[in-house]
Amino acid sequence: MINGEFISKFIQCYPRLYVRIISHNLAFTEENIIKFGFLLSWDKYGLLGNSFIQCTPNLKNLFSKKLLNKEYGPSSQEYVAMEFGNLDSIKVKMMRSYGSQQFLEGKEININNIRTFKNVILEWNKICIHFPEITYDFIIEFKAFINFDLLLKNPSIDWSDLRLFNFYIDSYNIIKCENLWVNFIKKFSANYRISENLKLLNHSEKFVIVHWKSDSLRKDGKIKYLLSVYAKSENGNQIIASGYHKSSSIYEKGMIIEIGDKHHFPISNDYHFK
Repeated sequence: MINGEFISKFIQCYPRLYVRIISHNLAFTEENIIKFGFLLSWDKYGLLGNSFIQCTPNLKNLFSKKLLNKEYGPSSQEYVAMEFGNLDSIKVKMMRSYGSQQFLEGKEININNIRTFKNVILEWNKICIHFPEITYDFIIEFKAFINFDLLLKNPSIDWSDLRLFNFYIDSYNIIKCENLWVNFIKKFSANYRISENLKLLNHSEKFVIVHWKSDSLRKDGKIKYLLSVYAKSENGNQIIASGYHKSSSIYEKGMIIEIGDKHHFPISNDYHFK
């Protein structure tokens, strides 16, 4: 899978995760936040934790509802320091002594030896960070020994295998995975392509949730509703539009309306809650 295809697939499979990652890491300009802000995440794992963004008075005023009682973010990214070092440094004394013998010490760290000595390896954490041959199959085979947070620091892991994300769907740690960010998301989510990528959300299956309805008809004979539209995904639904809607149709509060992938919402700031 080439990188461009990976990003498209990633957005379709993990819309919420994609939006959080770009919200937390992209150096959005004020212009782009005004244009795309209604699609982005507004918390410390999103825009409010993004040290590359200057939250101007104009932005604070425009998004005051989203920023209510929230801090504007830390002074720097909340990344864990990463020191990869030299693989040679982990090839000695990686394994536990067996009785009075020392025959396990100094074994080469390769897949065969990991498989053979998995139950006596002391420093699995170093393997998670440094071993260059960690794949989805490797993770499945050794998942009882693996530190999944430390895997995020391994620069050799090929994140284009979307099955890897199944281990991190409910974790914010993946948002701070610098390897994923540098290798894929940043390159293919630059500001000049953000519109193209976010529009992929409009090609997802969608549903509407009715939050509120007016008690009486308006003068034009329509009822006023407050709605949210979500892009649907097995791995997390992403809000893509929200705001007031006027209609002569009768919907009840709490109703969920399936609208499929044919109805496309404009990429516009007009759909913010008022």
